[in-house]
Amino acid sequence: MVERYSYKVDVLGPIPSAPTMIFVPRFIKTSALKLTRDRGYVLNKFLLHTFPKGYPQVQTVIILKNKPEKDDVNISRRLLKAYKLAKATDEVKKPVLLVSLRSGPAGREKDIWTDLAMSDHREFIEVLESDDPKLLANYLFGVHARGISQGLVQGEKEYEKIRASQIFRRFLGVNTKDKLISLAEYLGVLSYENPEQGRNGENIYKNVNKIVSEIEKKLGFEITTADFENALLKLKLKKGSIHIRDIYALYTAFRLAEIAGKKAKVAEIGGGVGKAAYYAYKLGIADYSIFDLPYINVLQGYFLLKTLPIGSISLFGEKEKAIKILPDFEFSKVAKNRFDIALNSDSFPEINKKIVKKYLSDIKKNTKKYLLSINQEGESSFAAIKQSVVGKIISEIGGFKREYRFPFWVRKGYIEELYSIIKV
Repeated sequence: MVERYSYKVDVLGPIPSAPTMIFVPRFIKTSALKLTRDRGYVLNKFLLHTFPKGYPQVQTVIILKNKPEKDDVNISRRLLKAYKLAKATDEVKKPVLLVSLRSGPAGREKDIWTDLAMSDHREFIEVLESDDPKLLANYLFGVHARGISQGLVQGEKEYEKIRASQIFRRFLGVNTKDKLISLAEYLGVLSYENPEQGRNGENIYKNVNKIVSEIEKKLGFEITTADFENALLKLKLKKGSIHIRDIYALYTAFRLAEIAGKKAKVAEIGGGVGKAAYYAYKLGIADYSIFDLPYINVLQGYFLLKTLPIGSISLFGEKEKAIKILPDFEFSKVAKNRFDIALNSDSFPEINKKIVKKYLSDIKKNTKKYLLSINQEGESSFAAIKQSVVGKIISEIGGFKREYRFPFWVRKGYIEELYSIIKV
């Protein structure tokens, strides 16, 4: 495998080359030999394809730049203005998640996100509270090596593993290619293999650049994202690079367009860093609203303002544009039947059940047609809170009819469900 690192100065600390690596996580120590001798079957609980000829060759890349770009301070100033407005708008009635850093999140039922706000995400919230555009610009510049991206894209813990192990970097590259192949199979760019007869175990070895070219030809736009995403390990392509969450988001956006049409008015609850909105815009969806915690809105604003035309994005308090980034508490204020489809991907199980029920009740009012849910049903416990199952909550509150249920094409262990909204 070939790996390439493009950087002048690594402001987050240099990534050591393989011979000088010192820190090696325990799970890497125990699995390294198996990974090389067992043809990649170790860690295959994450993978959708088998590897009869061993791991495919992949290139990974980490872009490391030595300073923020010229427009980052102005972007940060705009993001801080929206963040402060969100705090001021709602904290009198119901203090939002970021009010108290000493006593913990106020005004919100305990869940994974309240715990993250006091642990991995705390440092970022403190940066926002400093109200310093330059400080925020410098923090956002290295966001994928920081705690704030934990649970969203990469995070500090995974970045340390990437720094430590060539084997781990190789696995992440193969894992990304595995998901890219699944996307190509869904789109019909590649035929779906059959282990019972005929061709099988071949797609994973296809040339990744040719596959991307065929996907782009089918969709009509480039699917790689800009290389401003500093410190993020991505699959290297002939033109640009792509991260595994880009693939999840692209599939999700394509499904939105297939289900509701490109003229659909979309509401996404919990938007990650905005990648689904990015691809929806590329697909031609011109009315897309993200509702999320105010401090996560900052990440969404940063990603989308860096990747899409500035005139296509509006933050809280600004004149509305094609993509609207809004705080979570605004969702209950939306007009009746404002949206055609609501989306929740990889977040409802992590949110307190009472809050999820409130979101679902609001969806029944402000969304005309559908709810698209792409979530896991592992019911694991985190921060002493057991995660929920979306289908079970929907059964409890009623008002939805499930149209289909099947495994999420590009991520193992996740379920895609479409619900139509019963209007009374």
